[in-house]
Amino acid sequence: MFNKWIAPGLVVLALLILAVFAYTSLEIYPTTVHRPPSRQVQLNDFFALEQWLSRTGHPVRTVKQGNAARIMAAPEKTVFVESGAFDWEDAGEPLKAWMEAGGFLFVSVEEPPDAGEALEIFLADFGIRADFVPSPPDSEGEYLEPDAEDLPLDFLPDFDQGLQFFVTGEAGLTIKEGEIIRLVRVALGEGGAVFTGPPWFIENDYLEREANARLAWDLTGARTGEGNPGLLFICWKRQVKSFFGKLAARGNLLPLGLSALILIALGFWMVIPSFGLVFQEQNSPGRPIRDRFLAEVRFLKKYRALDTYGKVYVRDLRRKRRDRVPDPELDRIEAALNTGRSLPYKDLVRYLYILETMMEKL
Repeated sequence: MFNKWIAPGLVVLALLILAVFAYTSLEIYPTTVHRPPSRQVQLNDFFALEQWLSRTGHPVRTVKQGNAARIMAAPEKTVFVESGAFDWEDAGEPLKAWMEAGGFLFVSVEEPPDAGEALEIFLADFGIRADFVPSPPDSEGEYLEPDAEDLPLDFLPDFDQGLQFFVTGEAGLTIKEGEIIRLVRVALGEGGAVFTGPPWFIENDYLEREANARLAWDLTGARTGEGNPGLLFICWKRQVKSFFGKLAARGNLLPLGLSALILIALGFWMVIPSFGLVFQEQNSPGRPIRDRFLAEVRFLKKYRALDTYGKVYVRDLRRKRRDRVPDPELDRIEAALNTGRSLPYKDLVRYLYILETMMEKL
């Protein structure tokens, strides 16, 4: 009785010893696992901003290219535009009328070769010029002081360091970094426009800073109305390398190519016949039909199943003589074959001869 508890007791004791050892000797500590951003985030620099706006009731619709007609036909009244994804030809007057009616345009100015002369004309209509090469102010113009209080340096949003604006005449609020204008805001009728360089402050990697988040919200979600809370983004999508592209950038494709070639060669070698001349096989003539029937008869005779032929004959005769007068001879043979006992060989041969004759007369 006692012996049957020895094995379970030893198991429980071992588990207790293991638990005490783990509790007294092992330590649990947190580790940080760095995971790369998803492909969806890599394709869209403004993914975090779009999610933030959507969850606060401001859905974002994104298109890759646009023009003035597309903005004026869109239901959204707050539009963010990357200048390289927009056709600025003859866009000045229509967009000014759209802004006066309450539209708000947030423009990211890219390099002048990408933007083209049409964007320079559009900016000039507002008394603004963009320059990517640091230079002293134009003698014809002057830097405007901010209309708001100077921002402390640690609260200044993140701007592209390669772009500066020059403003001639009167303009709205400007944000400066030192003496360099990074953002210009223009009021026009019930709406207006904001011009800045590539907007780092709304990108995924920078939006977590309070200064960037405040400015991003002021230029996007805060500009929408209650009746039309949506926003339109006209911007390019970044091209992200595929699996093979990353492999080519980080690894060596030569081993992969050789392995693929060897695998293909092995696959063909397994399914293709061996090399050499293919000889045509000679077809041996089949045995005569009579010999095959005799062999089958011998087999059935050996296992006392010769009556199988008779039953087949009777079934076929019944099928073919369906509309004819019943034949007493056929009924007698069928009854003899269905008795269930083995019939003499001579009787079976005689019955088969009679049935064969009946079949030939049909």
